[in-house]
Amino acid sequence: MPSENLTNLIILFFSFSVLGWMIEVSLKFIDFGRFINRGFFIGPYCPIYGLGSILIILVTQNFREHSPALVFLISLLVCGLVEYLVSYFLEARYHARWWDYSNRPMNLNGRIWIGNLVLFGLGGLAIDRVFEPWIMDGLALMPLVWKQGLALAIVLVMLVDLILSYFVMKLVKVNVEGSKSDNTQAIRQEMKVLVTNKNILYRRFINAYPDVKYRTDRIKAKLREFDLESKRIKEAIEENIDLEKVLVKADLEPTNLLKTQIIQRQGDLIRLLEEGQDPEAIQALKEEIQDKKEILNRRRRRLHLEEIH
Repeated sequence: MPSENLTNLIILFFSFSVLGWMIEVSLKFIDFGRFINRGFFIGPYCPIYGLGSILIILVTQNFREHSPALVFLISLLVCGLVEYLVSYFLEARYHARWWDYSNRPMNLNGRIWIGNLVLFGLGGLAIDRVFEPWIMDGLALMPLVWKQGLALAIVLVMLVDLILSYFVMKLVKVNVEGSKSDNTQAIRQEMKVLVTNKNILYRRFINAYPDVKYRTDRIKAKLREFDLESKRIKEAIEENIDLEKVLVKADLEPTNLLKTQIIQRQGDLIRLLEEGQDPEAIQALKEEIQDKKEILNRRRRRLHLEEIH
């Protein structure tokens, strides 16, 4: 039988995993207006929250007198590191980004962002000052054998859940890797069709992450292609910065405005391709970018001819 300390940690881990699941479900209900069973596991728990909570408890207990500021900082760093590493591992393993903060301010590679880090810090304070003492007081009232039985039941349930979830994830990985599509929207649709005739476990997982962004080799290659194109455009602008003083009568827009517009349109195009949006909108953006590049090229040629003469 597990020791009392280990037993308490298992129960705490499970408790905070359930609490994290409740938070996730509530937030997604606000976003989508419907219940979404979040998480990679089938049951009502998100182990990433349990892991972060246990790490906070283990780290802070090494400080005899930990101030609220220290708990906040430790919670921010520990949970931020856990979220970043889990995001990196899942993307490398399953070719998908299950959460993405790229459009949020002060983010790190789209995996973590300042807003969540602050919430992690506040959550750590709540764990340290409220939830852990409350749960531990309740556990102190239970006989050790009861707690050990509860801990063993938790381990067995989550172990079975892990095995079932592994097979669901394996199916997702195989089909995502085998997809010939080069955009997220198309792969999402393929996955929805795939699970139509599958059991509820497969459908639950696909529905759990309606905003997932897939990162297959095809999509990564497409994104790299447009990133390189954007860099080439920026380099061309920097090399020809003096052209900002030149206005061509046939083209009314100033050169510096054209350059800015090209960079902005390139960013818009990358986002559209990543999300698999309307092909007509993508084609229109490509044509607009090409037209503006042609105007810049004409101006460069004219300036070169003037220098020769």
